Amino acid sequence: MYDDLAGSGDLLRDPAPPDDAGAIRFRRERDLGDVVNVTFRFLRDNARELGRGLLVIAGPAALLAAILSTWAQLQIETALSGPYDPSDPAALFGSEAYLRGLAVSLVVVVAMQLLIQSIVLGYVEGYRRGAAGALAPTELWEATKRAFGPVFSTMAVTVALLFALFVAVSLVTALVPVLGLLGALALMALAVYLVPILTLLYVQRVAEGDGFWEGFEATRDLVRGHWWFTFGLLVVVALLVFAVSVVLSVPGLVVQTAFGFNTLDGGGGLSVVAFAVTALFGVLLYAAYVLPVVAAAFQYFNLVERRDGTGLLARVDALGAEPRDEAAPSWRPSAGDEGPEAGRGFRGGGFPDEGRGRAR
Repeated sequence: MYDDLAGSGDLLRDPAPPDDAGAIRFRRERDLGDVVNVTFRFLRDNARELGRGLLVIAGPAALLAAILSTWAQLQIETALSGPYDPSDPAALFGSEAYLRGLAVSLVVVVAMQLLIQSIVLGYVEGYRRGAAGALAPTELWEATKRAFGPVFSTMAVTVALLFALFVAVSLVTALVPVLGLLGALALMALAVYLVPILTLLYVQRVAEGDGFWEGFEATRDLVRGHWWFTFGLLVVVALLVFAVSVVLSVPGLVVQTAFGFNTLDGGGGLSVVAFAVTALFGVLLYAAYVLPVVAAAFQYFNLVERRDGTGLLARVDALGAEPRDEAAPSWRPSAGDEGPEAGRGFRGGGFPDEGRGRAR
């Protein structure tokens, strides 16, 4: 697509609007394959600048999160390696080590998702305003702080709403057991339906600055009629992230298997090496979270363009506009200079009408 060519000249590119001035335009109608391709191209073209910002801002936090996550995994493995009581299969969930590891893992993953999502969406906003190539980590940090508020509040309200729905379904199930299965299925269907809307809501709130409910209604209207398209895109991206996660987790698993450690002190120095390798690749694993955030940004503006057609209107206006230089003489005759042949033939071209003014 010519509109996505960063190196194309003015003949192939329309004038950049102030809110979409990057080399790769976000406000473009794209199908599923185009969104995936432009996502990878965006990450490839901006890997150095965005990667530097991620390393400076999220690097220390990601390293700490990877260490804590690896420690939590060891806690869970310790609990699982204990004796199993078939008469009480729920005893594992009361294990202090298991619950501690599970809680730490959950907090670490959520915190890193919030931070990386804020960094990427802050970078996207700067990129859309033509600041690509000049976003130092300090400027990206300011953009990250502006994006973190909407990102955090969106996740907090979403979790609160889903928890309230879960409690409501549980109460209905306790009062009317017959409705338990129907309530659980309805809750699952509602959660699946909300996935595309809530995923794009993060982008909408950062880009537009709307509140939660205002942004939710706007995003719901965007997704209406394109739900399967958006859901399919998210599934494809999730599979790609899963594939990357599997590849990055292999070295740690190989080291753990080779050294055979189950606790932090079980393998002495070898367990420390395995711990370090697992934590290192855990840092790289967090980088995979960038992919769905960028894809969601392109999909949001894709749906905005499908609804509003602002990019198409801008291109039509650019084609219809005639640049005029007031200092240069006009090729059109002025009103006072129009002769008797004015208005005949091609306008201002001096060509006589057919059948008139021929030499005799």
